[in-house]
Amino acid sequence: MGERRTLYGRLAKRHDGGIGACHAVRRDVALAMGGYDERFGAGGPFGSAEDGEFAYRVLREGRAIALEPAARVLHRRRVPWSDGPRYGRAVGRSLGAIYGVHTRTGDMVAPLMLGWELRRMTARMLAPLLRGGRPQGAGQLLGLLTGFAQGLHAGRAR
Repeated sequence: MGERRTLYGRLAKRHDGGIGACHAVRRDVALAMGGYDERFGAGGPFGSAEDGEFAYRVLREGRAIALEPAARVLHRRRVPWSDGPRYGRAVGRSLGAIYGVHTRTGDMVAPLMLGWELRRMTARMLAPLLRGGRPQGAGQLLGLLTGFAQGLHAGRAR
């Protein structure tokens, strides 16, 4: 378990653990920021990452995110493990779309974040090769690039 800490600025998004499944936000803050972007999340065209997109906007607006490593959430897995590659592509696509949508608005930190994610995913994909195994995670990497392109054409971020 890590330490409690507070994140400031969009580049700090690299350290948020990737998900907000156990996050809380004050209602007045969420409303002032326009709420969650419904293109992200279940039923939307990007299918997930509404929490990550919201967190990015929180940091973009100069607000802070407090991390509490002791907080926990139990996910009841709704898809079989065999769906892992499909799920990985979908998650990568949603993440790429976040940075595409924000790049479209002129946010020049968003493509830097995309580059960081590309580097991280490539390293994770190729690490098994160094141990004599097969690369893993190519679908997530492809999803990231596909989502970025789709996000560039998706319209303005909130």
